[in-house]
Amino acid sequence: MTRNASPAVQSSALIAALLALAAFPPVAHSATITVDTLEDVVDADGDCALREAIEAANANAAVDGCAAGDQSPRTPTSSASPRR
Repeated sequence: MTRNASPAVQSSALIAALLALAAFPPVAHSATITVDTLEDVVDADGDCALREAIEAANANAAVDGCAAGDQSPRTPTSSASPRR
């Protein structure tokens, strides 16, 4: 004859399992593509314009001075300062 665990024990075990899963969320790695110019061009001058960064992210390949993208989603950022 087998005896089933009480509902309270089952609930406690379920909560413990969910907390354990929540403690180790999956990690998404993504490339950082830093825009370093305010120019709106795609050329081979060694810098990374926003247009080039978007192309690198979409193609998952390096474009001019921009790092290659990867398969995970990303948000473009810029470190460019206005020229005076």
